[in-house]
Amino acid sequence: MQYKQLSDGSYIVAPDGANLHTDHLHLASDRKTVLSHKVNGEHSYKYSNTRRSLSDLWEDITGLANKFPGGFKL
Repeated sequence: MQYKQLSDGSYIVAPDGANLHTDHLHLASDRKTVLSHKVNGEHSYKYSNTRRSLSDLWEDITGLANKFPGGFKL
């Protein structure tokens, strides 16, 4: 597994042999929360959309915008 820590404390990770810049998962600093997924240089928003949906649900329940605790965990 290859990884690179970014200046904000998050990580990009990819299997050995993959191009880390075009194919990776972007993880939060806890290394468990998926922020985004990139395949062949294109972002897949599968995980991001899930986080957005959970954040919307959190806002509906609590009235607090974009405050879903913990994001989407692996």
